[in-house]
Amino acid sequence: MGDVLRTVGVLGLLILVLWAAGQFFTSTPDAPMKVDDYAQIAAEAGKAAPYDLLAPETLPEGWISNGARYDPPTSAWHLGVVTADDDYVGLEQADEDVTKMVERFAPGAEPDGEVTIGGMGWTRLVTSDGETTLVHRGDGVTRLVTGDAPFDVIEAYVGSLSAS
Repeated sequence: MGDVLRTVGVLGLLILVLWAAGQFFTSTPDAPMKVDDYAQIAAEAGKAAPYDLLAPETLPEGWISNGARYDPPTSAWHLGVVTADDDYVGLEQADEDVTKMVERFAPGAEPDGEVTIGGMGWTRLVTSDGETTLVHRGDGVTRLVTGDAPFDVIEAYVGSLSAS
């Protein structure tokens, strides 16, 4: 019986070593993040949108756009970006009620004052987990910027937005 147990132990150790080597040599790196050419998408969408579609002219160093789309039937514009610190900031624009957009994109967010950025008044909202949302309604469109980036980063991002 001792020989059987030693053989099983050696085989178990050999299998463990082979499995570890396989994990080391065959593991794949994280999938690269999808990157959109938001400027081109914004330019095309801006021609179809019934409102001034907002987007930054350029993104800060290390930031990438991971989602840009315009939905013609609903006239909804989305631009998602990831900061150099891996924080997310999303821009939403639609001819939709402010309350509905806040419920959809920033559920649970509570008012936390007003701010003026680039001459435009924004309502600031925060969630219990620290996400910040800025929302503005004007000219028949609701603009909402939300994310887990610090407020000063979101504020600077909103300041960089211009009509496409």
